[in-house]
Amino acid sequence: MNCKAEFHNMHIYVILVLALVFMCTGMEKVSSAAAPSSIVTIKSTSGILSGGELGYPRWKMAFDKRDSTNATIDLIAGTNAGDSAWRTTNFGNTWTGLGARNLNYHANLSVDDSGVMHVGSRTGDSGSATYERFNGSWSPVTLWNDYSGQGGTAHVLAYGSDLWAFVRSNFGAAPFNITWRRSTNGSTSWTSPAVVKSPNDPVWHRIGSAIVNAAPACVIWDTYNSYTQIEIYRWNGTIFAPIANNNLRTASSNALTRQFSVVTAGDGGIHAVWWDDLGSGHYAMRHSHRSYAGTWSTPVTVDGTTMDISGDTGGPILTTVEGSTKVWIFYVGRVAGHLAILSSVWDGTSWLATMQISNSASGEAEGPNTVPMVPANAGYIPVAWTQGTTPALYYTTLDTGISSSPPELASLSLLPASVVGGSPSQGTVTLSGPALIGGAVVSLMSADLLTATVPLVVTVPLGSSSSTFPISTNPVSNASAVSISASYGSALSQNALLTVTPPISLSIATTTLPSGTLGTVYNQTLTAIGGHTPYTWSIASGSLPAGLTLNSDTGTISGTPTTTGASAFTVSVQDASQVIANTNQILNIIPTELTLAIDATVANDSSSTGTAITSPALTTNATNELLLAFISGSSLGTGVNTTVTGVANTGGALTWTRAVINNGQQGTAEIWWAYATTPLSGTVTATMSQSVSSRSITVMSLTGTAGGADAIGAIGSGNAAAAPPSASLVTTRANSWVFGTGNDWAESISRTLGPGQTMVHQFLSPLTGDTYWVQRQTNTTPVAGTTVTINDTTPINHKYNLSIVEIRTASAPPVLASLSLLPASVVGGSSSQGTVILSGPAPGGGAVVSLTSADQSTVTVPLTVTVPVGSSSVTFPISSNQVSTTTMVSITASYGSTPPQTAILTVAIPLTLSITTSILPSGTVGAAYSQTLTATGGLTPYAWSMASGSLPIGLTLDQVTGKISGTPISAGTITVAFQVSDRTAVTATKNLNLTIVLAQILTINTTVSNDSSSTGTTITTPTLTTNSANELLVAFISGSSPGTGANTRVTGVTNIGGALTWTRAVITNGQQGTAEIWWAYATKPLSGSVTATMSKSVSSRSITVMSFTGAASGTAAIGATGSHSSATGAPTASLVTTRANSWVFGTGNDWAGAISRTVGPGQAMVHQFLSASTGDTYWVQRQTSSTPLTGTTVTMNDTAPSGHMYNLSIVEIRTP
Repeated sequence: MNCKAEFHNMHIYVILVLALVFMCTGMEKVSSAAAPSSIVTIKSTSGILSGGELGYPRWKMAFDKRDSTNATIDLIAGTNAGDSAWRTTNFGNTWTGLGARNLNYHANLSVDDSGVMHVGSRTGDSGSATYERFNGSWSPVTLWNDYSGQGGTAHVLAYGSDLWAFVRSNFGAAPFNITWRRSTNGSTSWTSPAVVKSPNDPVWHRIGSAIVNAAPACVIWDTYNSYTQIEIYRWNGTIFAPIANNNLRTASSNALTRQFSVVTAGDGGIHAVWWDDLGSGHYAMRHSHRSYAGTWSTPVTVDGTTMDISGDTGGPILTTVEGSTKVWIFYVGRVAGHLAILSSVWDGTSWLATMQISNSASGEAEGPNTVPMVPANAGYIPVAWTQGTTPALYYTTLDTGISSSPPELASLSLLPASVVGGSPSQGTVTLSGPALIGGAVVSLMSADLLTATVPLVVTVPLGSSSSTFPISTNPVSNASAVSISASYGSALSQNALLTVTPPISLSIATTTLPSGTLGTVYNQTLTAIGGHTPYTWSIASGSLPAGLTLNSDTGTISGTPTTTGASAFTVSVQDASQVIANTNQILNIIPTELTLAIDATVANDSSSTGTAITSPALTTNATNELLLAFISGSSLGTGVNTTVTGVANTGGALTWTRAVINNGQQGTAEIWWAYATTPLSGTVTATMSQSVSSRSITVMSLTGTAGGADAIGAIGSGNAAAAPPSASLVTTRANSWVFGTGNDWAESISRTLGPGQTMVHQFLSPLTGDTYWVQRQTNTTPVAGTTVTINDTTPINHKYNLSIVEIRTASAPPVLASLSLLPASVVGGSSSQGTVILSGPAPGGGAVVSLTSADQSTVTVPLTVTVPVGSSSVTFPISSNQVSTTTMVSITASYGSTPPQTAILTVAIPLTLSITTSILPSGTVGAAYSQTLTATGGLTPYAWSMASGSLPIGLTLDQVTGKISGTPISAGTITVAFQVSDRTAVTATKNLNLTIVLAQILTINTTVSNDSSSTGTTITTPTLTTNSANELLVAFISGSSPGTGANTRVTGVTNIGGALTWTRAVITNGQQGTAEIWWAYATKPLSGSVTATMSKSVSSRSITVMSFTGAASGTAAIGATGSHSSATGAPTASLVTTRANSWVFGTGNDWAGAISRTVGPGQAMVHQFLSASTGDTYWVQRQTSSTPLTGTTVTMNDTAPSGHMYNLSIVEIRTP
């Protein structure tokens, strides 16, 4: 192993050896945890501390202790209003003894959000599960006495407003059964028991609980003959289901567990610890962890391998802090021959050094007790235990090291940000983090209360980071921008503008209504714009078609037309200000003329084993027929069930599509379809997913259906293990027809059909004991929206699958709804485009629309245009000729017997050709330039050129688009005469100036550095003072590594003298140590130091901070980055510049030795630190000058040393 000592007192060889042993073997760990506060004696007691919990957000804690006979529980509660009272060392009346309570055996405690304590236990070693609550006085509730024999146990968990109980029982004999109950909103009533885990093995189930991934979970501890496993069952909203990769096997030998604890940390990670019983009074503390969706890690020993303690009274207890990834463990361990309360912290990758909590001088300690989750803003963990020959109950607090500073007001947003006066809006205030206890009360203010009003305050609830509030407005005569402001604490106020506008004039936006069909449900909503909502709709004159009504609130016309013909009426809408708008409408109801008919039917059956079945030849007699294949088959009875994998035919290329499948029971019943636009004659073959003993196919062709997929309407299916076959659907079109197919896997027996139905084909296969059949409605269903049931009345108790489908008629022929032109005005010689729209999809063969122009010499259109099958619109081209005077030409479209539609195209005289670009923006040397010239008038397309002058070197003019582009290489101002010509060779010329300027220059303002060869996690620069506003600060940070475990990285950068946000630009730590570049943007001058914090304590490190003027603003200043690392070689890294005149800097570390760098050509050393005592080199280097052109490859390198281990990070600093 390559070990590198992090100790530098090397005068004594023994010290060096010990340091190497420490670093390389991990036999000892150095604790960075804070020591506990002073220890407080709560009360004298007897026995062993057993459990406890913190009620959150109400601060309440209860401890229970078990006496020497395991017979009674004595509870002690501490109640306080806030954090300060918890930190006091003089409890006084704070701690209240609630007296001995006969809670019997294996009691556990949970405290809900309102401070009520809940206890679950059992009445004895072979007793029943019991439950009690304490809310100022004890209220025993005897429940679950049915769970007795060999010890029913209740475990309670308060979570939110609900209380969960997990109950273990064995119904009189092993194996055990785990069930759950739930009590909601503080109720004393419980739901009926439901199973968490059913008996499976004769094992000893013990139960616990945890919050896993923001949901309650039951934790089951199963002790087997040779190992123990922990299983987690999490609430998914319906049941307690096992999480993925559930089982955690705690030991592979005979080490059975005695106690366990499970907790979920802030990153969602699940942690479990337990005692492995090694026999003879020896125990080993184990730990495993996982992500919620991951797998359990290999169990590791937390501290020691043979603890001579009692697993029953020694914990372990796991604790976490809300939102933190850290986990704390509390347990009993042997220190210097005495039992003591010990603690360790999981820092995300490993357990830190063990810390002693209790005072060894007070005697033997037992039963550590803390809380499963501590509030984020508490700042400490409460711990309690019993200790001494005549035990007393002790209490202390352990600092978490997690800041409890209140959040700041981060933002204020409005949605919508613009409203019509009289309409509401909504604001949202967002904090920088979760609100602390009591919530965050944010003050609100409107700058114009006559226009917009807001509440005086809005409270962000505890634990949340945002809250919304209503904004009301009043009508205005002119648009007004009202400033809404929010303030909280000492942070700067947040402001947002709400634009309040006067309403536009009320009008009805709906211009035409689509036609309806007799007997078919009609639904169309009228729309209005302007005015003040809400709207009220009515029929001012005339009447709707019979069967239809208008909803006065929504403007929806709906119903089922009962008569045909066109109805003319006037629709009226009234807004909240009593303003009224009207529009005339015509609604045409078309008769349904098409009917469905069966053309041909063929069928084939088979009782021989196989995967395919083919129909006899089927011959259709007309075009546009729908083919249906009803396919049913048996199943092997085990494994995956049968399905049809495909359908094919001979005699013509058809595409077959499955409409419906049901194979919930053995076998399958499926309906497939294809649409034949021409007559055909051929067979149809269906292929099964597996070889089956029997199967059947019936193929039917129908005329009068809708075209293609539109012929398939609603579908339905049903299956049961023992019931009469039945399936239902709701029809979607008038005069549709419902068909069905089924299979009976239980027996070969004839069907008795339900009323109004006809058998199409039936196959009884006595050889295989199957029945297959096809049935249909006797007649079509006249009205859409009708529930249709396909069923058999006998047999009544067979296993079946049944699939049904609605076959629809073609919709009534559509009418021509509209004709539109875009653009509606053109210059003579230019083109336009027309669009015809039908009231519905075009039928088979498409809809041929006739077109005419009233002035063919000016405007020409095609004679016809065809709307494709299934589409409702199509476009067509319109060409025009040049005119001497503006001319208006009428274009007409006609289709069938419906009224024609007309639109006017205005053909104008061309405007005089001219160049409209008046100014060309300046360019920058070395920076890409792009600007497009524009023109108006004449006839497009245009052609561009230069009549005189020339563009700056590096730029070109695109003759088609008029775009000037490229990268200029010299500064100056030139004048160019640009010329544009249209398609008639008319030209226009314009002189324009183009100025190219030199790029802004990056300048180093200040540089400070600091180096350290002493072990630590931070490094701070000397004071850095900037001289101007808007300077870029760049921190070059490098550090060593312990040489084992995870490598070092910088976890954060901070500064004093002004609030800056530091962001990592690049990190390289592929080899030992790290080389990183961080940056911040200072909008105003500042003076202060900069501190970098490492992820590990390292032997040496270096920091250099530079400030730049002339850099781009904020994130735009950081361009490309590069990085490289190698175990041996000359340091080198490259990048490609992304902006002209940028400057490249780099930083590196050499873990192999302290030796000076020789930088590559065109580079200069900024700072170098040779740490001889630790054998490290750290340096910062740069280009000697900026790079003029974007897209240039820049390499930062050292030519010597050439055989050392290194990390090198580089970054491009950009100008605006």
